[in-house]
Amino acid sequence: MENSSIEYLGYVAGILTTFGMLPQIITLFKTKEHSGISLGYFLTLFVGVVLWEIYGILTAATPIIIANFVTGLFLFIIIAQVVYLRRKDNE
Repeated sequence: MENSSIEYLGYVAGILTTFGMLPQIITLFKTKEHSGISLGYFLTLFVGVVLWEIYGILTAATPIIIANFVTGLFLFIIIAQVVYLRRKDNE
């Protein structure tokens, strides 16, 4: 497989895995329902994404850098919203 084909594959994989979280974000903001969301899962995933981001930077892998930056942003939004809603419920 050519290097450009491999990089293209990386971009497609990054787009699919990154934007796969959008339905969760949309549902969370629309319904404010957070009881079924595992904060531990999303925190663990966030740490993994940060490590992938570091790996992407160190290896100059553009698809990994871009995908994990956006994924990290999405995960941060989910985590922040869940923490906010749980604190609001406990007031």
